[in-house]
Amino acid sequence: NIKPKKIKVIKLGVKQKKPWKYQIANIFGAQIAQYIRNDNHVSGFIRSVSFYITEVGHTNTPFRVRIYGYDKANNCPGEDLLNKDLIVQNTHGAGWFTVDILDYYIRFPEDGMFVAMEWVYTNDKYYYTHEITVYGKDGSKKVIMNSFYGLSLGNISKQKNIGVWSTRLGDKWIKWDQYYKGYINVMINAEIEVEK
Repeated sequence: NIKPKKIKVIKLGVKQKKPWKYQIANIFGAQIAQYIRNDNHVSGFIRSVSFYITEVGHTNTPFRVRIYGYDKANNCPGEDLLNKDLIVQNTHGAGWFTVDILDYYIRFPEDGMFVAMEWVYTNDKYYYTHEITVYGKDGSKKVIMNSFYGLSLGNISKQKNIGVWSTRLGDKWIKWDQYYKGYINVMINAEIEVEK
C-alpha cells in the first residue's frame, strides 16, 4: 500500500505586514540577503520565497532570486542552492511578492539559509531619481537628489536577531550590524513544506 505523506507549510523569516523604511540600490549585481533561521531543526523542501516591495522606485522591475546555504567558517552566505538564473517580475504593485520555487526541489538546510534579492539591469526605463538624507558624523544632515535603479525592498527596525548581509559584484559579504548596530532586517521570508 502507498500512502500519501501529510504535509504542513510553515513560514519563516520576516512576516510583518508593513515596512519601517526601504533599501534601494544603484549598483547592478548588488545583493541584499536575509538569513532564514532553522531554530527548530525542521526538514523539508522550500516551497516559496517572498519579498516586500515598497512603492519607492519601479515596483515592476525584474530582479534575480538567490538562495544560499550558511557558511559557518566565514559567518556569511555560502553555497549557491539555486543553480539557475531565476529572474522574476512583480506586476502587483507595492506589497508582498511571492515566488514559487517548489519545482526546484531545494531542501531547507539544517543551518538555515539566506534568501537574497539581486538587482540586475534590464532596461533604462527603470531608472528614477529619489531624494535621500545624508547624515554627517558631526550630526549635520544634507538632502540630495540621486539616481537609482529598479525597485526597493522593505525593512523593519529594532530586531533582536539581525540577519542581513549585502554584497556587490566581486566583493565580500558584509553583515549589516557593523553599520546598523543590530537593528534592521529586510522583509524576506520563506515557506517550507515539512512532513506532519
